[in-house]
Amino acid sequence: MTEETVVEEINYEEQYGVLVEENKKLKIDISSLQLSNRSLVNQNRDEKKKVMDCRLQIADLEGRLKAFDATKQELADSQGQCERVRMTLESCEAKLADAERRADEASGLIKIKDSIIVKQSNFTKEIEERLRNITEERDNLLHKTSNLETELNIAIVRGEDADDLKERLKALQELFDNLVNDRSQTTSESGLAAANEYFKSEQAKSENRIAELKEVKSGLEQKIEELCGDKKQLQIQVCFFALFL
Repeated sequence: MTEETVVEEINYEEQYGVLVEENKKLKIDISSLQLSNRSLVNQNRDEKKKVMDCRLQIADLEGRLKAFDATKQELADSQGQCERVRMTLESCEAKLADAERRADEASGLIKIKDSIIVKQSNFTKEIEERLRNITEERDNLLHKTSNLETELNIAIVRGEDADDLKERLKALQELFDNLVNDRSQTTSESGLAAANEYFKSEQAKSENRIAELKEVKSGLEQKIEELCGDKKQLQIQVCFFALFL
């Protein structure tokens, strides 16, 4: 029993020594682990800080991403508005070009209208001037017609006198013939010749007078015909000018 007890005690001491050594090692290990733990804690704190920073960065990036999406949407809306504005601008440009074309056409029409008005005014003045001249010519022609009618009446009277003169010449011719046929022996040849010569002279004068009267009558009738033609022409011109006044 005693030997066994001693052996057991020796074993306890060894074990104690071993345990002490192990305890030292464990303390060293614990100290090392504690250092490592503190290092890990610090590292963990740094990692947590980094994680927080990353989360903050992520949150910031998410905010920026949302802002970017909003900006992208606004950009799309702006592009749509720009497209609509561009289409409106093209429509306005087309309308402006059409308006300018119409304005040019209107300006051309206005110029043509002004030119027509000027020409019409000049033409009206010319017509009025011609009408005044025609009126004067008509008055002159009427005066000439009146004078010619007076001369024609005189010529008609003279023509009637010429007819009477022809009858008288005819009667004288018959009388002369009777005198020639019934002349007596006492009538001289020289007397008959003188009477014949005188009669022929008077007959020639009468015939010349009759020819002159006929020529005057023919001239007057021709002038009257010309005046009638001029009168008709003046009436046509007056009617034509009246259409433009």
